[in-house]
Amino acid sequence: MDEKQENLAAQYMQANNQHIQYCKECGCIIDNTRINPDEECVNSKNKPIKIFILNTLLLILSLCLVISIHKIYILTQNLQQMERVLQEEEIKIDGLNDELLKSEEEITFFNENCAIILDGSKVYHTYNCYFFQNTKNEYYIMTIRQAEDAGYRPCKKCHEINDE
Repeated sequence: MDEKQENLAAQYMQANNQHIQYCKECGCIIDNTRINPDEECVNSKNKPIKIFILNTLLLILSLCLVISIHKIYILTQNLQQMERVLQEEEIKIDGLNDELLKSEEEITFFNENCAIILDGSKVYHTYNCYFFQNTKNEYYIMTIRQAEDAGYRPCKKCHEINDE
């Protein structure tokens, strides 16, 4: 065997006997060109900066999460308060609707059964009639039957009587 072949054989033997070494700091493969594998890893020089950045980002995200949760809590409280106010207002509206219905029933009864007679007139009116609302004369109230029996006739404007 000549010298070249011996060198190739020696290199082959060395390559097969080598063990792969890993950095204790970052876990990267240590190349064979370094003289002292215990010296500080090139990648580990940036490690504190990377950890600081990651910790800072984690802190910022945590703060954002806490702020978001607080805002959601406040919005939930406001929503519950608004729902209570809305329920109270709905109860008031229901009461007002009941009063309105009762008033409409009273007005209907009054308009169907009562005649308002202006002093000096032979016509009877309803409460909402233009002539009654704009008079300064005294008036009398009786049932429609009593008014008609006494010779009074309904107002054409407020009783919507069509002459045919």
